[in-house]
Amino acid sequence: MQIIYFFILIFNLAYAFWLYTLPSHTTSLNYLYNVLGSLNFLLGALTSFYLISKNKQFKVVFLGLGISSLSYFFAQLTWYFYNTFYQSAIPYPSYTDLFFLIFYLTIIVAGVIVMKSIKYQFKFSSILEIIVVALVILLLSHSFMVSAAPTTSSTLLETVLNFLYPTLDAILISMTLAAIRSQVGRVHPMLLLFMATFITLTFGDTIFAYQTSQDVYWNGNIVDVFFSLTGFFMALGIYNMPSLLNTQDKKLT
Repeated sequence: MQIIYFFILIFNLAYAFWLYTLPSHTTSLNYLYNVLGSLNFLLGALTSFYLISKNKQFKVVFLGLGISSLSYFFAQLTWYFYNTFYQSAIPYPSYTDLFFLIFYLTIIVAGVIVMKSIKYQFKFSSILEIIVVALVILLLSHSFMVSAAPTTSSTLLETVLNFLYPTLDAILISMTLAAIRSQVGRVHPMLLLFMATFITLTFGDTIFAYQTSQDVYWNGNIVDVFFSLTGFFMALGIYNMPSLLNTQDKKLT
């Protein structure tokens, strides 16, 4: 299965490079990238749902990760629907954001459960540390955004979402960093895969917010390449999740 994730990523990268060579970036081929670029999210969801039957003691974790990945895929599918049937090149904000918000909510919940499974201590000091690190990451992201004045006016909802997405990204990175720091000895590769997931997601969201404010975003550009990388790393993380959870479970028994 991991080979399939890899080949999908290579195809996505090659497809994105080809799109750069086209004279127009508002074609149906560009719109199609949103679906093709999120195929690893779909496979990650299917992998997660399959793992429920193999790891019933951790079914809530895999259910959350499966719903999260599937929600992201549906968000991109809805985005493609807007592109194709409503001729909206950038349907933002739109109903796609409902699926994106479900993605964040479920993956944060699953992340908390995973952290508890590896015996992360949610004390006041550790929670405060997660918040402080998230704020630092958010400030770095925000500093990139304020470096350029927007060329188009933004709606209130767009302004809120442009702040909310980087905030949720920062929380996910901070949570993963806290989980990594709690590990004694060698860090499990799965945690590194999810760190890569959230870092590429943060880059994608930050650049997307910048490009939409400058009215230079088009489907299939570097932003969507980052999102394709996010799907690849997340699918790999889900595939390797049982190794982390079962290792911790054996330590306790």
